[in-house]
Amino acid sequence: MEAADGVNRSWGETAEHSWLSVQSGATVRTTLSIERGARVQGNVRDEHGEPAVNVWVEVKDEAAQLDRLQVPALGSARRRLTDSDGHFEVDGLSPRGRFIVSVSDPEAGEGALHGVQPGELARVTLTHSIPIASSAGDR
Repeated sequence: MEAADGVNRSWGETAEHSWLSVQSGATVRTTLSIERGARVQGNVRDEHGEPAVNVWVEVKDEAAQLDRLQVPALGSARRRLTDSDGHFEVDGLSPRGRFIVSVSDPEAGEGALHGVQPGELARVTLTHSIPIASSAGDR
């Protein structure tokens, strides 16, 4: 069974799940449970500690990275603009995922944070040079 919502992946036969086969013309009743998507949120600041306004934040599932290329699998990345306080929220993520939060803006700079879990407040500080200062913690 598969849900094409970007959160719930297809599954095969496991201890928790099994395939459902329906013969042509038959009626089958079953219960389908769909997991609610999780949220990653945080704040982006420039190198002076000021909110980075209207910069794109990309949140990618770490598990969806394709080997050495570091290219996200189709549908595994979501982008949002920061608001006037440098805040962002990305919903509809896997509750069991670990995420990469990255920001790259030609004027504001760039920054990245790896291993962010849903429910953590991601704080990304942009810089125009390496290293990138970032932190994650509970809200």
